[in-house]
Amino acid sequence: MKTPMVPLLLASLCLPPLLGGCGPARPQVLVRPQIIEVPVTRYVPVPPEYAAPIAAPAVPEKRCTYHGQPAVCVLDALATIPLWRAALEQANHDRADVGKLGGSNKP
Repeated sequence: MKTPMVPLLLASLCLPPLLGGCGPARPQVLVRPQIIEVPVTRYVPVPPEYAAPIAAPAVPEKRCTYHGQPAVCVLDALATIPLWRAALEQANHDRADVGKLGGSNKP
């Protein structure tokens, strides 16, 4: 009677890993713990006046008409440009001040 091949094949596959644990023990390498300093980002609190929204200039009244519809007059619209520039300058000034708080020298 012939020996079935399946049990013999399984035994030959399972036996080497089981016997591999019988070898000599590997030496343990001890590693001393070391303190490693990791740089941490420091955040500076921003004053509330720099975080407050800057009010937009008021929209001029619609005193003119365009194709029968009320519209803002061109001269009134042009008069608001300096107001918008002032708001932009205030925002840029606040940003520069916040940059100085964090230690950045960029304006």
